[in-house]
Amino acid sequence: MQTRTSITLGKNTLPRLLLPLRKSCYLSVLFSDYVFKAQATKICIQIVNSIEEKIEKVHIKLDRKHDFEILNWLATDYGSQQSDYIRLRQPGTGQWLLDSSMFETWLTTDNQVLYCPGIPGAGKTITTANAVDHLEKLYQDYESVGIAYIYCNFKRHNEFLLAKLRLDSFSGMGSSKEVLEALGKTQKVSNSSIEEVYDVAYMETMDRIKRQSLASQKRAFKALSWIVFAGKQLDTIELQHALAIEPGTNALDKQNIPREDLVISVCGGLVAIDETSKIIRLVHYTTQEFFDRTRDTWFPGAQDDIVERCITYLLYDDFRQPPDGPSEWPNSSWYRWGVHIKMESNPLYYYIANYWGHHAQKSSGTHDKLILEFLKTKSAVVFCGGALTHIRCQWRGNESFPFGDLNALHLVAHVGVSRLMAYLLEDLNDPADLNIPSESGAPIVWAVEAGNEAIVRMLASNGADLERRNSKGHTILCEAAKEASGVNSLEYLQSGKHTHEMTVWGDMLKVLIEAGADTEVIIGQFSRTPLLEAVCNNWERVATILINAGANLEAKDIIHRTALQMAVSLNLPNMVKLLIDKGADMHGPRMYYAKRTMVSYAAYMGYEEVVRLLVNGGADLNIKDAYDQTAIWNAVTPYSGSLYSPSSPYELDSIVPSSRSPPAQPEVIIKILIDGGADLEARKGDQTFLIKAVEDGREDLVKLVLDGGANIEARDTHWDYTALLAAIRTDKTIIAKLLIDYGANLQAREKSGNTPLLEAAEKGNREIIEMLINGAADLEIKNQFDENPLTVASKRGHGEVVGLLKAFSPSSRRLTKQTGQKAQQVSNSLLELARRGLEAEMVNLLNKQPSLNLEIKDEVGRTPLSIAADHGHEVVIKLLLGSGAKVETKDNYGKPPLWLAAEKQNYGVLKLLIKGGADLETKGRENKTLIFIAIEKKDEEMVRILIDNGANINAKDIFGRTPLFSAAFYGFTAVAALLIDTGADVRAEDGTGKTPIWAASATGDEAVMKLLINKGADPGAKTGKYTDTCPLWTVVSQRHEAAAKILIDSGVDLDPVDDRGETPLAWAAMKGFEEIVKLLIDKGVNIEFKTSGYQTLVFIAASCGHASVVRILAESGADIEAKDRDAETAISWAACQGHLEVVKTLLDLGANLEACNKKGDTPLMVAARKGHTSLVKYLLDIGARLEAKNKDGETALSRAASRGHDAVAELLLDRGANVEVMDKYSRSPFTLAQLQNHKSMMTLLMERKEQLGREIPKET
Repeated sequence: MQTRTSITLGKNTLPRLLLPLRKSCYLSVLFSDYVFKAQATKICIQIVNSIEEKIEKVHIKLDRKHDFEILNWLATDYGSQQSDYIRLRQPGTGQWLLDSSMFETWLTTDNQVLYCPGIPGAGKTITTANAVDHLEKLYQDYESVGIAYIYCNFKRHNEFLLAKLRLDSFSGMGSSKEVLEALGKTQKVSNSSIEEVYDVAYMETMDRIKRQSLASQKRAFKALSWIVFAGKQLDTIELQHALAIEPGTNALDKQNIPREDLVISVCGGLVAIDETSKIIRLVHYTTQEFFDRTRDTWFPGAQDDIVERCITYLLYDDFRQPPDGPSEWPNSSWYRWGVHIKMESNPLYYYIANYWGHHAQKSSGTHDKLILEFLKTKSAVVFCGGALTHIRCQWRGNESFPFGDLNALHLVAHVGVSRLMAYLLEDLNDPADLNIPSESGAPIVWAVEAGNEAIVRMLASNGADLERRNSKGHTILCEAAKEASGVNSLEYLQSGKHTHEMTVWGDMLKVLIEAGADTEVIIGQFSRTPLLEAVCNNWERVATILINAGANLEAKDIIHRTALQMAVSLNLPNMVKLLIDKGADMHGPRMYYAKRTMVSYAAYMGYEEVVRLLVNGGADLNIKDAYDQTAIWNAVTPYSGSLYSPSSPYELDSIVPSSRSPPAQPEVIIKILIDGGADLEARKGDQTFLIKAVEDGREDLVKLVLDGGANIEARDTHWDYTALLAAIRTDKTIIAKLLIDYGANLQAREKSGNTPLLEAAEKGNREIIEMLINGAADLEIKNQFDENPLTVASKRGHGEVVGLLKAFSPSSRRLTKQTGQKAQQVSNSLLELARRGLEAEMVNLLNKQPSLNLEIKDEVGRTPLSIAADHGHEVVIKLLLGSGAKVETKDNYGKPPLWLAAEKQNYGVLKLLIKGGADLETKGRENKTLIFIAIEKKDEEMVRILIDNGANINAKDIFGRTPLFSAAFYGFTAVAALLIDTGADVRAEDGTGKTPIWAASATGDEAVMKLLINKGADPGAKTGKYTDTCPLWTVVSQRHEAAAKILIDSGVDLDPVDDRGETPLAWAAMKGFEEIVKLLIDKGVNIEFKTSGYQTLVFIAASCGHASVVRILAESGADIEAKDRDAETAISWAACQGHLEVVKTLLDLGANLEACNKKGDTPLMVAARKGHTSLVKYLLDIGARLEAKNKDGETALSRAASRGHDAVAELLLDRGANVEVMDKYSRSPFTLAQLQNHKSMMTLLMERKEQLGREIPKET
């Protein structure tokens, strides 16, 4: 375009030519050639104005035909970013998140979001990448699990790729004609599909690459072939080294390594380098798709070329010689370290060691001879095996594996190239090589772990031992079954093993079984077969494979559980169904010490789906366990609230279900069992199930079994009572009514002759008596002691019941007739009518007796109005109020009618009494008015009624607390808001100066705290007259983290000092509240705080044994060597208290192992003086000075001897402590022990002295 040529363009020519180009490219094209400037400017403006219309048309077309392509175009290539971030990550980074309980809860709970906010630079991206990597490894064998992740990056510019390639294609053109011709071709393609447009652009780019010099062309095609065919993304250094490999050489010539910029420049813009990770990759995913379609055209024989270079590299002298060091044996740690060092200094070796087989698999076999040469070179194979083993160790989470016994079979088994394995097996001189004992596994183990089925078959058919056991006692089938199904295994989760070690290809099981592997081999400490292990881990696919292969369904583990029993105990419905469908015995050995059947156990545990499956499968529901319980009895005493504890550690282990769903309610299980034909008359001891349900107060179960046909008159064989008698005896009023409604016999008698009415009279249950009277129970019936209901009630002092029975007894009625209703009887009748709510009778009575005393009281001091209010008889209340009844008369408990109505939450009665003049400010216990009681009951409706009727919202109780204070304390947010809106004082103080926000902080109620702060409460107010604390102190002391965050965000003082001179952070450190410590530190709290004794926060946390808090403080900059006024450091006090983990943490953080206090005691001396044996041992193990002396000349042995700590003294002596050492007062350890009369210590020291052949010195 440097040649200026005069060209005349038609009006519509240039727009068509430039249409495929982006707006941002026009200026570059137009202004690069002066010829276009005059005519093009006007046309360009027209194009810009119409570009939206053009794009819209394109979008409509793509929406209709190319939705998927659009999605791919829009999608960012997050996989490469993930690789970049993982390569940048340092070991251990972000592990705190993976180890946290929050992450574990999120991982094991459905439909949850784990939100992890953070400021820029906090490490969110790397932590996210670490979590994604963890999940990918965790679920790599789960075909049903997909993992999606998005990285938000606003620096991606691939949308300009096509335009850039077009512009680049103009470079080198010598005339305008060439440019116009190129633009013409572009215009023809512009109406094609996106794929075709890109293909044309890439073809043009490749042609341009081919037009380069021969050297540049060769370099470009080499680089592109490595990038296109690589097994993983390469970084720039790896690619540079790969391009420098020369077939036939013995070492990498560093002078042959091309410069990075030269490699990029010759590739025509098709490759890009990530600025951060230096990974070199194709510029766009469409570029890879293009090469996938055309690779044979552009790179014929590329895989052959790459594999030749890979093998050449593996055969370099550097990788055939043992590392320098004192030992050349490959299993030595020095050799392993040398391999690691060489891998670090030869960055391409990791890739080639791991991926040479990838290229060999896809090559034509041209270089198989060279590959076999490598495989027969023992030193090169061992080195390559060492690299692979290093990789496998990182994958498994182990430190290292020995690899000196690896051979070529291991490598080929790992890479999975069948033709190479065929060569090796054909040439096999020693069949023992197939089963070479190796801590990293025989070749067939490597093939299994790599998922290479064909190789497994080849090795098995050539004599690989499928029954050889490894160091754990497992065969390869055991390992495949265990690792394929170990993800949910309780045993493995508890062992803390890495999840990768528990996951391997499930398909290998079929291959191994077909090859003759024993499916009944025993696994692990619980003696499980592979099937039992698969069931235990809920791996249905594995279990199905094993069952179809003939695995024994009735095999038992160490605690005699079959596969079905294990599936039942772990609440695995799908596994239970599989085993039942395959014919497993549902009536196998009884489970655990309770000897339950499977259906009884499932009922006991509340496993709804399992119970349903067993019932539908025909399980016997009426077999009894060791506790004389059938399945239905086990359902009514479930594990979550069981009367019987598990009787064995094994049973405890088994009752932790893999299912996270909560157990079903007993009524759900019982319904399933009843529908399945469970015997409702089956007894446990003397009781029927119905009577048990009655005594437990389970109305729902009573109704359920009655509807199921239970005998309502069945009796307890010991006490000889029916269900109704049991209900009355245990005060189950609602159930008694239910039984009466179902037709229970009201005249049935128990052992002593009591009928239901006699039992109710004895219990004084007025409500039941009323029901029985209405049901025509015999009022004159007598028990064996010749007592009728009235006599029984009188003897028991049930005055209210006596009145009721008198009112309805035949003798009372006769007396009333004869005497013409005396005044007292009339009053009693009035009380009774009020109780029963008989308004017509009351109207009649009041009309006949207009002067009747309406203030007559019953035995508990209640007037007719109080009784009617208590029973909710609104019509009667209106009648009594209209007749002049007093609304404020209190009963013997100081309660007026209004309070009785409030207790029953009868809003209609409440409104009637208020309208009738009831005093809303009447005070009860603790001087509380009715609004306090409503708040304590959390009755919002009642509060509203009281406020609407003028209740004092700022009333105070005996403690000076207002209703708002109570609402805040009880977490009643809605009422708190109502009170505030009505005018309640948010800053009102009680008798000790506490405000409502203190009440909210005491319970940690976040909603109430936010409300109060928003409504003007002072979040930093002192919480009392007698303590110098504030709400922040309160929430911290109660460990209310969320509430603390609310207060902190409100801007309160973060360093308030209480009357003891402590701050909230000091308290949190003392209590070990890690999350609150982090929260306060993150908000900038002073971490150099000291108490009056000059004790720092680190000191406080260390002395209280909180290692994690110590680490948090130290990593936040706190001084771990600070001293208190006695010159004690944190490590001294941790040693004094015997906090081993704290000592370890402090030393890990750089604390002085020999730090001395004012007396000169080191941590070792302090621990010895206190008798902390394990801590003393640890300090000695890491090099603490055994003979260090304090200012009194005492050693650790002296300190232990003076306190009589025999175990510590013996440990010190075993480590070489001087038994004859003298302090500055010429006292030996023996003398110090003698002064305190520690006889056993004296004996120990004397024996050690005698062993040295010396006499004990005579000392003063």
